Amino acid sequence: MLKKENWSEVAPEISEVFHERFDETLNNLSDMQTGKNKSKSKVRKWVTAVASTAAVLVLSTGFLMANPVLAAKIPIIGKIFERVEDKVTYSGDFKDKADVLVAVEEAEAVSAVYSVEDQGVTFTASEVYCDGHSLYLTAKVESKDGGFTDMTGYANDNGTERVKHMYAWGGGRTAQGITGENNGQSLEGDVIDDNTFVGMMKIDFDEVVSEEGVFDLELTMLGFDGVNDQIDIDVGHRYDGSWKLTIPYTVDTQNTKTIEVNEDIKDGFSINKVFISPYQLIMYSSAPYETPEGEYLSQDFEFGAYNQDGEELQWGGAILVGDQWVSRFTVKGLDVSKLQIFFGEEFLSMIKAENIDDAKEKAIWSTEIDVK
Repeated sequence: MLKKENWSEVAPEISEVFHERFDETLNNLSDMQTGKNKSKSKVRKWVTAVASTAAVLVLSTGFLMANPVLAAKIPIIGKIFERVEDKVTYSGDFKDKADVLVAVEEAEAVSAVYSVEDQGVTFTASEVYCDGHSLYLTAKVESKDGGFTDMTGYANDNGTERVKHMYAWGGGRTAQGITGENNGQSLEGDVIDDNTFVGMMKIDFDEVVSEEGVFDLELTMLGFDGVNDQIDIDVGHRYDGSWKLTIPYTVDTQNTKTIEVNEDIKDGFSINKVFISPYQLIMYSSAPYETPEGEYLSQDFEFGAYNQDGEELQWGGAILVGDQWVSRFTVKGLDVSKLQIFFGEEFLSMIKAENIDDAKEKAIWSTEIDVK
């Protein structure tokens, strides 16, 4: 175990308070690894490659960087998924599959920036999960101005708990040049205290990512609405700045699946393929640009999705990418061994369906897809 006496000769002068807290943290980590509080989370070993400074996490020019002298695997934050995974829109059991951003030995180091401060607001990345189509990132946001306890939110699916909402405008790209945008330009999560918020953002890629890499994330605005803010203000509490982070990730190929469908529906409509992970269903479909009467076709059509037990996978939106419509649905921890897909000619017809029987009645076409 790394104790003060083992590394004090190579580290710069550090206060006794730091040594005491550091040793206490190491002892607690050891207890967690061997005792009943052992975490189920997979700890991915990532670190900032830093050539100088001591065996501490150093805050410099706004960047909180992990020093490779620290060989101990100390999570920067961790456990945010555990707190918010049941509340967010794309919910599910992330904590057992996500990678925790930690400090490790220099030999295993890759460049990474996990935390940035600007305009008095610090954004710190905590855990990351990637299914190849989206990057799910948890973070802690700290503001010197505070006011987070006044933050608005919305009720979750069962209407019993409110999910707090922060704006987080931005996106980025992988080292291979694949771009990704923050879905909904938001962070969903929970207020810890008046100055601290934790949440998750979902970054959707414009192409499939097939191997591990690094995602360069840049946020240009963080903010939130307060319960007493004027309704004609776009963002009640707004911070414009630059928060640039470099987030390493791996791609989960064990719990995801792409299924070719290639079924025609009618009049130029077709469903091409589906992708499913523990958290989202993505459906790729084709549609004509004009109606048979020669009129321009807006997205008046809609798909509905249910599992083998008739439980709905809720629609999360659709966008036109190239010549395909990409529709997303939330899985929310449902067991999905078979998909039942319904097609309606009227927009919102599937969303308004009260249950699978109602969807069957409103649909003009349907199919079943074996997932497992």
